[in-house]
Amino acid sequence: MRSRLEEMAAGRHPNHEQMVEVEHFQNQFIRQLEVADEMFHDLKQSAKSFTNNKPVIVHHDRPVDDFDTLHDRMQVFHKLHNELKGEFTRFQSYR
Repeated sequence: MRSRLEEMAAGRHPNHEQMVEVEHFQNQFIRQLEVADEMFHDLKQSAKSFTNNKPVIVHHDRPVDDFDTLHDRMQVFHKLHNELKGEFTRFQSYR
């Protein structure tokens, strides 16, 4: 999606309103990558804690060896990603 957004921004001369939308999506994509990176880190730490049988590891006040918490976070991430994907698809179709 990020590549497509870059293509759209570099293509025809977008008006101010379109550039505001481009910036909105750019910010959303950056945030999605940050959240995905945090979750990947937490999943790696969780796997490490299971294999080493170490005490609970806490990352930003989130226990990373709590399967239910990780599962809930992953579901929220997927939901938000799908909503963003749908919003971006609609934006593309109006251009």
